[in-house]
Amino acid sequence: MNNAAHNPDTERLIALIGLAAAKQNSHPGPCPSDEKMAELIDNSLDHKQRVTMLRHLNHCNSCYRLWVETTSMLLEEKDLIDVVNIDQYRATAS
Repeated sequence: MNNAAHNPDTERLIALIGLAAAKQNSHPGPCPSDEKMAELIDNSLDHKQRVTMLRHLNHCNSCYRLWVETTSMLLEEKDLIDVVNIDQYRATAS
């Protein structure tokens, strides 16, 4: 998968813009399963499924919040792992 095209920050921005533009009375349809949400976050959905999920996020505040919180937590965790890996590299290189 091309992760640059499916950057969580870019998707978060797209969903946020969609939420701002969404009508208050629009119905987003049924919320996706945890598995589908995980596939979105993991960039393993095909294009049509990804578009459907992002449209849902544009209209469903609870799913949008879950998505933002989860991706933010994963990005923070990745940053922490990167810092630990750099510190381990520096320790072994010295």
